[in-house]
Amino acid sequence: MMFRLNISPAVKQEMAEAFTWYAERNAEVADNFREEVLATFQLIAQHPERFPLWGDVVRRFVMKHYPYSVYYSVGDQVVNILAVGHNRRRAGYWQTR
Repeated sequence: MMFRLNISPAVKQEMAEAFTWYAERNAEVADNFREEVLATFQLIAQHPERFPLWGDVVRRFVMKHYPYSVYYSVGDQVVNILAVGHNRRRAGYWQTR
């Protein structure tokens, strides 16, 4: 069963900022980043309970080729994407979302 994804404007903004950073350096790397994020979202929507808990209710998916993690929570048929955060910056900044 596929869960619906809820992606907040704040998450979309941080994804756009990361994409822009990569695009300024290498367009192909930026495109690959976007593809990996979208593939990650698809995998999470298909198997939201598959990835480890990071705290009591938040789960974390560590991206394979980029230093980013996707933090999310699972509700009734919905996955709330809380952050697509760089693994070495502002730890936990998204916890008030």
